[in-house]
Amino acid sequence: MEEVTDDLEIVEIEVREDAPAAGKPLEQIRLPRGSLIISDARGGRIGGPDTVLEAGHRYVVAVESGVADEVMNLLRG
Repeated sequence: MEEVTDDLEIVEIEVREDAPAAGKPLEQIRLPRGSLIISDARGGRIGGPDTVLEAGHRYVVAVESGVADEVMNLLRG
């Protein structure tokens, strides 16, 4: 985890199999305002609407502190 500002952090999150977002494309996931899937952890691709969040894969996420728990619940269950 890297703090960018007092309210913004860049985190690497592994999607769990039982997570609500697992196996879904970003366009079907309601990420809270103040969060953004930047890329897969390998940096091979910038996240877009057709990016499918695969269980067991890690993603780089920008998240404001006020919505961090909500994002973790979506990605980790």
